[in-house]
Amino acid sequence: MSRKWTIFKYGLIIGLAILSFPLASMSAITDQAFIFNSPSKTISQAQSIMIQDYITQKKYQDSIHFIDTELKSSPNNIDLLNKKAGIYIEMGQYDKALTTVSQVSALQPKNAEAEKLRKLIEEAMLSIPRNEIGFNTDEAYVSDVQGYWNFSSLHYYHFGDSGTYGARVNYAKRYGTTGEQYQLEAYPKFPEHQP
Repeated sequence: MSRKWTIFKYGLIIGLAILSFPLASMSAITDQAFIFNSPSKTISQAQSIMIQDYITQKKYQDSIHFIDTELKSSPNNIDLLNKKAGIYIEMGQYDKALTTVSQVSALQPKNAEAEKLRKLIEEAMLSIPRNEIGFNTDEAYVSDVQGYWNFSSLHYYHFGDSGTYGARVNYAKRYGTTGEQYQLEAYPKFPEHQP
């Protein structure tokens, strides 16, 4: 859906709301409709609505895009920065969320929302296994060769924002012979492509 259509859709919804409400509540609705029709605030207000729509639909990258657009014209907007940090938390991008919360703290050191978000980030980061060391062994009977195959493995993995990286040493005993295998593993994360 294009941006123009979305702005028109929300303007139409506001217009229909004005027609359906009693006259006593007309002034509040008319003020909101004025914001939509004001050349300086139309895009900003519509983007705020679209940000909330994308969050509801779990389209977090689109939300970040619109927040970044808003921040270009208002880089010290505490509410937008807090919202951006909350979205990064939902996306599991805790380093970016922490950076954004730090921006808020630099602008407003005692911001309650930023402190709440910081605690959420710290709790989430503690719950993520950042490193893993493991050992496993298996002995299996293989009927085709009428014998046992022994297999053991020792591994280390590091889980980071850029991906998972690790190493593994395998030891196997088959057909009366033994052997070792060494392997490095990399599972990088690539940024989502935005058309």
